[in-house]
Amino acid sequence: MKPLVLFTAESHKKSVFEKLLSDVTCEVMCVSFIRTQKAQVKKVPSGDWVFFSSPRSVRYYFEMATPEPNQKFAAVSKSTAKELSNYVLCSFEGKPDTKDSVQAFKELLNPGETVVIPHSDISVKRLQQVLPKTVYKEFILYHTLPALHKLNRTPHVVVFTSPGNVSGYIQSGNPQPKKCVAIGETTAKELKKNRMEFVTSPGYTPLDLSRAVRSLLQ
Repeated sequence: MKPLVLFTAESHKKSVFEKLLSDVTCEVMCVSFIRTQKAQVKKVPSGDWVFFSSPRSVRYYFEMATPEPNQKFAAVSKSTAKELSNYVLCSFEGKPDTKDSVQAFKELLNPGETVVIPHSDISVKRLQQVLPKTVYKEFILYHTLPALHKLNRTPHVVVFTSPGNVSGYIQSGNPQPKKCVAIGETTAKELKKNRMEFVTSPGYTPLDLSRAVRSLLQ
């Protein structure tokens, strides 16, 4: 039987990972162990910029807000920028590393400009950590909740794409896999807290994640 590689991602991304691992003997599965619920927002703050930290935040934001005149939009990553381009012009696309992205965005701001930051209830708030409080206006756009999925087969490798997916996987009653990949330091901390052995992906892209998986299957 081929080793099973589980990516805690939405099922439509399966073809991407299958293509990236086409030279490796394995079976690919994509299951997300989180679900989101849009928050009740009475009024969306106004600002010179709106900074998005995920494609999901982009979709939820434009379901409730209309761009202001001369307002500019920023994305923390390439995937978020791609989603943003479906709605408006993306004036800033972040770098592969989130820390580099928020620092580059901070340096881009002109004196007196303000930033609106929509985020989830479990956001790490990286941009807020580098900006003065007088510069940004933040609000909770959506809540992240566990999605319980009991697997029929124990994966050989699990790629965890967020701390919430770690929690949801465990709450589902699935056995701890022998090999895990963490997408970043916050996910790595959650795995460490649950005493799960892991390697950390060198980056955040599907290619980075597939390379980490390939190293564990050798």
